[in-house]
Amino acid sequence: MSVVVFARQRAALHRVTMLKIALALGILLLFLLGSRLPAEHAKIAAVQSPAWEPEGRYPISFSDRWEVGADAPVPTAILLTALNFWRANMMGMSFGLIMGGAALSLLQTAPFVARLAALRGLRGTLIGMLLGAPLNLCANCAAVTSDGVGRRTRTPETAYGIILGSALWNVVGLAAIAALFPRPVLLARLAFAVLSTFVALPLLARWLVPTGQAAAVPAVPDMEGAVSWRAALLVTLRDWARSSAALALQLIPTMIVATMVAAVARVAVQPLLGAAAGDSIGSIAAFALAGTLISIPVLFDVPLGIVATQLGAGVGGVAALMCAAPGVGIFTVILAARVSGWRLAAAMLGATFVLAVGAGVLAHALAVYGGL
Repeated sequence: MSVVVFARQRAALHRVTMLKIALALGILLLFLLGSRLPAEHAKIAAVQSPAWEPEGRYPISFSDRWEVGADAPVPTAILLTALNFWRANMMGMSFGLIMGGAALSLLQTAPFVARLAALRGLRGTLIGMLLGAPLNLCANCAAVTSDGVGRRTRTPETAYGIILGSALWNVVGLAAIAALFPRPVLLARLAFAVLSTFVALPLLARWLVPTGQAAAVPAVPDMEGAVSWRAALLVTLRDWARSSAALALQLIPTMIVATMVAAVARVAVQPLLGAAAGDSIGSIAAFALAGTLISIPVLFDVPLGIVATQLGAGVGGVAALMCAAPGVGIFTVILAARVSGWRLAAAMLGATFVLAVGAGVLAHALAVYGGL
């Protein structure tokens, strides 16, 4: 390869990479400013109103379109809950596919980004968390974006780090918990987020996904055709469209199956939410199990915590529910298993339950013995 051709390809690669980064940031800003942040503000304002109450027997979002009556047959309840779940997550999942396509496209032409995304251990977890935190997505929708990153590198720490970073490190959600709940709940939630993200994930990934199973960083494709900014823009849009379409074709069938499974789990755990009262270890474990099995849209852990309080749950049970519900749940593991396998997915689901129980016990201890 001549020096001139090499310089031309290098310049073309830089143009395409810069445009793909700008595209990803533009999509993120458009989503946050045009949809997510205003919607989050409206949700928090709604639950602070004395008139707000959950809709139907199996509420799955802030405003369910199809209310499930108390006498609804189980198959009908599951179907309507699935439809409500899909409606509640439609915007986030659409953004997840578009953003996941942008990430997948960027990894194809940016070797330095691909190397960062391929890091293992605590470094890979931190990279994933930092990528996921600004997304402001629930774990379900973040799993869609995570698939776009994970399918190129097959690195579990980054893939799950994006999910946990988006679901557990949402600044708006943490501020709402600080404003609406006792301090032990906030401290328990922060402890849960730290242990899930920076202890459980890297340790389980190291144990269950050996380093050799992660994919190598892909080779950079030929960019000689992007000889101008106009040509580079066309390459950028083409790669993004192809990547987003590929993600949609492969993920939507899995998302439909995961939605039905999540709806079954939501209907099945309702007795746990209604029967557990007080703050015994059994009550805390029941709320932790319910939170682990259900899948919720972004910030819905806040109204769940309010409902649990109204049902007589103690601070430990409320903390356990509000830690487990936004974390790794049924829908998330079905999608995330595509990247890192079922062993790690099952282990992360189990870790969510165990750590949520621990968070509930911690919140109870802080409230009773810590004077908080």
